[in-house]
Amino acid sequence: MKPEEKREALQQQERKQSPTGNHRDSFERASHGSLKDLSSGLGTKGLALVIVVLVVVILAIALF
Repeated sequence: MKPEEKREALQQQERKQSPTGNHRDSFERASHGSLKDLSSGLGTKGLALVIVVLVVVILAIALF
């Protein structure tokens, strides 16, 4: 079982055990997003690309 699959299985098990906590967590994630979901969805190369783009944008703002 891959680490991502194991993590997802543990999250599903936790959601089943605590439905009210799941409701609150899902509401907060929907309104704020989750960095963990972003990073796991993009993969290593995608996350590196996002970081490079952010650094370039910050440098461009600082120079102008």
